[in-house]
Amino acid sequence: MWYMGTQCKIEDCSKPNNNTGMCWMHYHRVRRHGDPHHIGRVVYGPARERFDAKVQPQGECMVWTAAINKSGYGSFGVSPSETVLAHRWAYAQEHGPIPERNAEGKRLTLDHLCRTRTCVRVDHLELVTDQVQVDRATMHYGARTHCARGHEFSGANLITRSDGGRRCRTCTNERVRARNRRV
Repeated sequence: MWYMGTQCKIEDCSKPNNNTGMCWMHYHRVRRHGDPHHIGRVVYGPARERFDAKVQPQGECMVWTAAINKSGYGSFGVSPSETVLAHRWAYAQEHGPIPERNAEGKRLTLDHLCRTRTCVRVDHLELVTDQVQVDRATMHYGARTHCARGHEFSGANLITRSDGGRRCRTCTNERVRARNRRV
């Protein structure tokens, strides 16, 4: 039953109530969140306010709690037409635009010192070359001293790719020989 003429029982709300004594908006907020004053995600307003609403402390890190891309990094909509990685946006707000290359022409990237991809805490981020990031990685090839077949990554047996990755020359040669035999 609809009670026209009576207002929502929530303070400062002039909308008409439904049979629960609250307007539909406050009623649904109570049903979903247990609080008639709950404000969900921040959609409008300055980028800094929207960004801060999507970050929560977790131990030493400031973890991104909103959208995460398929690589595991936070994704932040700066404007309706522009989406950036959350940690890159946070770093750029603190230090200015992130250069694409260093003085020697090597590509630069942000390295998470805490090894948490969703962390947006600026002092956990460092601008380094791709090679430095690969060498630091504990779960990546940079930490490995041998390839999957047991050949050592050193000297003439090491092929360094343009993106900083490493290949075993012995395994590469065997793979090429096997392909040539098939052809």
